[in-house]
Amino acid sequence: MNELAGEEIVHEFNKGNPKSFSSVFNTYYSALCFFAERMILDKEEAKDIVEESFIKLWRLHANFATMQNIKAFLYITTKNACLNFIRQSERNAKQQSDMVYMLAKKEDHVLTEITRAEVLRELHAAIESLPPQCRKIVRMSFVEGMKNQEIAEQLNLSVHTVKNQKVRAIYLLKIKLLNTNLVLLLALQTYLGNKN
Repeated sequence: MNELAGEEIVHEFNKGNPKSFSSVFNTYYSALCFFAERMILDKEEAKDIVEESFIKLWRLHANFATMQNIKAFLYITTKNACLNFIRQSERNAKQQSDMVYMLAKKEDHVLTEITRAEVLRELHAAIESLPPQCRKIVRMSFVEGMKNQEIAEQLNLSVHTVKNQKVRAIYLLKIKLLNTNLVLLLALQTYLGNKN
């Protein structure tokens, strides 16, 4: 495009002549698509970005003094749109990655809670199978969180008797739960052993 023809196109472009827009479009469209595709590595999205740049150019058609201004506007607008696309793609990728991570964590959390519920169910069933005195002392200690002294006072027993009943309860629970959950036994023994 020679300089005189360029000035004429710009003059007509400023007036809103569609033929001058077609001339600008035909001059820069392919190069801009190549430029955008190299930036974002997506041919179809690159075309959309370039077409949007031309729409923005046409909305401002009265504001350009030279073809150089038009070309600069198109490249800068296309570049900025490509950078926005890249940033948005990175955000989307991070959100997807975060979502996968959160779903995996939630799945782990759900499995942990199911396991915990099943362990507690087994433990409560085993406690219910204890002899009455042992069962009462274990409930007071394990379920209600009472200390040995408090249990002894409430049941009118010696602390020594409460401790003996807890030792007996642990022994009976070990036998009952041995085939179902060794981890539960260890946790129970630790828990009941820490209640003084």
